Amino acid sequence: MHLASLWRQRSAVNRYQTPRLGCLGPRLTNSRHPCRLSPSLRSFQDTERRKLGLSGEGLVIVVSIVALLVSLTSLLIALDVWLRTARPLVAVAVKTHRGGNQAILYNLVVLNSGAMPAKNVRLIADAASLASALGSGSTADDKRKWLACFDITIPVLLTNDKTTCSFGTTQDNDSGFWKYGAVIDVEITYNGRWCKHRDKQHLRILDTDSFTGNYWAEGARSPRAS
Repeated sequence: MHLASLWRQRSAVNRYQTPRLGCLGPRLTNSRHPCRLSPSLRSFQDTERRKLGLSGEGLVIVVSIVALLVSLTSLLIALDVWLRTARPLVAVAVKTHRGGNQAILYNLVVLNSGAMPAKNVRLIADAASLASALGSGSTADDKRKWLACFDITIPVLLTNDKTTCSFGTTQDNDSGFWKYGAVIDVEITYNGRWCKHRDKQHLRILDTDSFTGNYWAEGARSPRAS
């Protein structure tokens, strides 16, 4: 009696059971068989695949190749960004040391703003632009002192570290060591961890205490002009 009641309950559940999600075609009453597509729907899918020229395996291969290409592209972009940032970055600039009514004194600053130390840093000046930047007061003794930066190799320059040296003067009527406003073409060479770097830069002889060349002198008596 008890077994007959259980059998009637199970038959009622199977009679009103809804088909599973994703199951296309007629519902199967035998739960041991997997959900199958109807022959008409399977024939329609095969026809559409033949139109596209792709079988089930071919579609999987195409998707896999596209995913692989996207992954390789992402890897190359990440590698390029890393190589651009994980390196030393050396720059040079002319800075005003002190200025007055008679002359302006300059320093040459070499700075490493990169993420790694720079080794064997050298500054190579273009001979033509260097010669045209010299003023009438550039003596042989001054050239020996203030152009020595183009003959000396800096052994190492740590990250966010800088070094300086004196770098000549300017006076009225270009009578100093440099002509005011002259531009020197410079190539900076240095070694990083992975390779040797070469950067080109322009050195401009200008008063860096004021971007206009005019500012109030000490005591605010009168503005100083270059």
